[in-house]
Amino acid sequence: MFTYPPFIMILRSAILGISIAAALVIVMIAIPQRTTEPELSDFQSELTESDLPPRLFPMFAHEEEGEVALRISKTPENRDTAPGSRFTWQVELENLGSKDLKNLKVEERYDASRISILDAHEGEIEENKISWEIDEIDSGNVWFARIEAEVPNDAENNSFSVTSYVSGDMIKEIPSSSRMATSSVTVVDLPETGADMSTLLAFLVALAIVSPAGIKTFRNLS
Repeated sequence: MFTYPPFIMILRSAILGISIAAALVIVMIAIPQRTTEPELSDFQSELTESDLPPRLFPMFAHEEEGEVALRISKTPENRDTAPGSRFTWQVELENLGSKDLKNLKVEERYDASRISILDAHEGEIEENKISWEIDEIDSGNVWFARIEAEVPNDAENNSFSVTSYVSGDMIKEIPSSSRMATSSVTVVDLPETGADMSTLLAFLVALAIVSPAGIKTFRNLS
């Protein structure tokens, strides 16, 4: 078997190494290189809002700062009333966030067969509901409405609910359960607070008879 002399093998390896090195140099010369390291601002200047996912939008200067938070409540939460009587309750909407809330709508839903609305606090009375359009509630402020209603004279003993609900584009991300408040009204026959007049008159007559003056008058008559 024929073999190359050792110096031929060494020369062959050297030529192969020189060829590879020359090829790398040619490639590096052919491809342009940046003279400086890229800065973050170079990339940011080329980015647009459409290039980023929604969660990164706050990096742009036009994004509004602040948080949206509110609380809706009713006072009282539970009430007892009698047939034929009037009662009131209040709806409150408090802006707990750092943003001013705008263009909100509050609805008060009830059963018109159980109560009649007497005063809706400038709200619009519709079938089974009252609605208010609120232009703006400043941060930290409270909007409220006081409603007066009447129970029919022939109302039966029962319980029913009255529910408040607030909606608007600025608060649509808040869960519905946090934008709702419910109060309970129970209709019962309340006990009379005054004494029966015939019973009171009979008691006074009996008291007059058993008194010393009454006994003397009774003996003179007999």
